[in-house]
Amino acid sequence: MRISSNRNSSCRQCKKEWKIGEQIHYDPDTRAMCIEKRCFDTQVRKRIEERNEHNNLQPTNDDDKTNSPNEFKLENEDEFRNKIHERLAKYKIIMEESEKFLENHCKEDNKSDAKTSVELILRELL
Repeated sequence: MRISSNRNSSCRQCKKEWKIGEQIHYDPDTRAMCIEKRCFDTQVRKRIEERNEHNNLQPTNDDDKTNSPNEFKLENEDEFRNKIHERLAKYKIIMEESEKFLENHCKEDNKSDAKTSVELILRELL
């Protein structure tokens, strides 16, 4: 993704500078940024690899256990983005269904309290 810089700065890796308003490459997942595409891509790959190594070094009590639905290891950036999009899609569907439930089953005076409770429960499930 490219964003417009809101300050004068420079790349931590290649030291290329940019000014306010210039378009820079930015990845919110890894927080990598650079004005040069090649340097930016290198930063993203490196940070994802570091994250994967960190995830693989986490001690486990039982290696045969499967990951819970809330835990997943990242193989690459595309897999990470796909997992995020899947979770957001599930959340949207569940929230729409909870809205329907609230409309059909709650009295008007306690609907806001019930909605907050339902949202908290659903967030925990996701």
